[in-house]
Amino acid sequence: MSLCKMQFVHLLAAVVAGVFLGSALAAAETNAALVREQDADKDGVVDRRAHFDDQGRLVMLEIDTDADGRWETLQHYENGRVVEAERDQNADGVADVWEYYENTRLVRLEKDRNGDGRVDAVYHYDPDGALRQSFHDEDADGRKEIRRSYKNGRPALQQRDGDGDGVFESTVFFEDGAAVRETLDANADGRPDKITRYQADKGIYVEEDLDDSGTMDRFTWFDSRGRPLRVLESTRKNGCNDRETFFENGGVHRIEQDTDQDGVKETRFHYRGGVLQRMRRGDGKGGPPVLTIDYDGEGRREKVVMDTDEDGRIDAWETYRSGRIHTLERDTNADGNVDMEVHYQAGRPYQATLDRDHDGRFETLQHYQDNTWDMVVAVDADGDGTPERREMLLDDVVREKERDVDGDGRIDWIEIYDDHGRLIKSRENDDGGRLNITWYYDDREQAVRAEKDTTGDGRIDTWFYYQNQRLTRVAEDTNGDGAPDLWEEYDTAETMIRRSRDLDYDGTVDLVE
Repeated sequence: MSLCKMQFVHLLAAVVAGVFLGSALAAAETNAALVREQDADKDGVVDRRAHFDDQGRLVMLEIDTDADGRWETLQHYENGRVVEAERDQNADGVADVWEYYENTRLVRLEKDRNGDGRVDAVYHYDPDGALRQSFHDEDADGRKEIRRSYKNGRPALQQRDGDGDGVFESTVFFEDGAAVRETLDANADGRPDKITRYQADKGIYVEEDLDDSGTMDRFTWFDSRGRPLRVLESTRKNGCNDRETFFENGGVHRIEQDTDQDGVKETRFHYRGGVLQRMRRGDGKGGPPVLTIDYDGEGRREKVVMDTDEDGRIDAWETYRSGRIHTLERDTNADGNVDMEVHYQAGRPYQATLDRDHDGRFETLQHYQDNTWDMVVAVDADGDGTPERREMLLDDVVREKERDVDGDGRIDWIEIYDDHGRLIKSRENDDGGRLNITWYYDDREQAVRAEKDTTGDGRIDTWFYYQNQRLTRVAEDTNGDGAPDLWEEYDTAETMIRRSRDLDYDGTVDLVE
C-alpha cells in the first residue's frame, strides 16, 4: 500500500470517529457499546458502519466501497488507532487482503491473489512506509518460493527456491527498480548455468551452460521485441564456439559452422523465410567452395556440386527430384571429363555407366535392381555393343562372372563364388561352341575335380581328378552308358603310369596296361 493510501485510511478513521463522536460519548455514559451507520455518499444506502466499545472508542469500521450492500473493507482499531484491515477486492464475500499496522503505519500486507483461501503474497514495509521485502507463492502449492528485496520501495533483488530445498536457484538483480540481470542454477551445483541480461524489462542477452560442465556453451542476443538476433554456441561442448546463427525478424537467416574444429567457420547455411536455400562449405583456406547444396522451396535437396578431393576443381554433381537423388556424375581422375554416371529410381540406384579407361567412352554398365542380383556389371571393352565380361554381385560380394574371351558374343567361361567370395565352381568352353567342362575347387580355390562332355550330347563322359594342382586320375565313359569304363592314373610329373579297362562294361576292370 502506498503512503498516500495509508494516509487516506488514517483520515477516514478520523472522519468516522468525528462523525460518530457524539453518539459514542452518549453510549459511553450509559456504559453500552454502540454501532452507528452512515450513508457517506448520500445515495440512500448505508456504506459505513462503525463499532464502538463501552468507552466510546472506535474498535471496528465496516465500509461498503461499491454500494452493493456488502462490506468490502473491515478495519480494526485499538486505542483509536487502526491495527488491522481486511479487504474483499474481488467482491466474492471473502477477504483476500490483510493489512497490519503499528503506530498507524502499515508494516505488513498479505494477499490471497487466486482466491483459494491461502495467503500467497506477503509484503513487509519499513517504518517510513517504504516496501522492504516480499514473499510470493506463484504456483499455488502453499509455499512461498520467491523472495524480493526492495530499495526505496523498488525491487532490488529477487530470489527463487523452486524445489523448496532452501537453495535459491534463480536470482534477479535490479537497478532503479528494473531487472538488469538474472542467474539460474537449475542443477543446484552452486554455479550458474544460465545468465540473462535485461533492458527495459526485456531479455537482450542469454548465456547458457547446456551440459552442466561449468563452461558457458551457448550465447544468444535478442532485439527490442525479444526476438533472437544471433546465437553463438559450442555444439561439441568443448569450449570452442563452432556454430553461429544469424536471424532476421526472428527467423533464421544464416548459419556459419566450423565442422572440422580448426577455428574457421567454413560451412554456411542460407535461409529464406525460415526455409534452407543453400549450403556451402569452403576449404577453410579461403579457396572456392568444396561443397554446394541447393534446396527447393520446401527445404529439400535440389542440386549438389562437390570438389571431393579439394583440389580446387569440381568433380561431382548430383541432381534431386522431390528431395530424392536422381542422377550422380563424377570425374574420378580430375581430367575435366565425366567418367561415371549413376541414375536412380525412388532414391535407389538402378543403373550406372563408367568410363574406366578414360577414353571418353562409357564401356562399363552396372545394373542395381536385377531380379536375382543386387548388381550386375557388364563391360564392353571393344565398343561393339556386346559385353565381353559380366559380374553378378549379391550383398556386395561377387557371386558369378561371365567372359566372352574371343568376342563372338557367346560366353566362354563362367565362374561361381560362395557368399564369402571364394571360387567354388567354373564352366569352360574348350571346343569353340559349348560350355563343356565344369571345374570344382576347394577352400584354397584350387581345382580338385573336373567334368567334361567330349561328344556334345549333353552328358558327362570324362572325369578329371587333381591333388595339389596336379592331375592324378582320369575316368572316361567310352560307350555312353553314363559309367566310366576306362581309367588312367598319373604320377607327380603328370605322366600316365597305369591304364585300366572294363571291356564288357560290367563295372569291373578287365585289363590293366
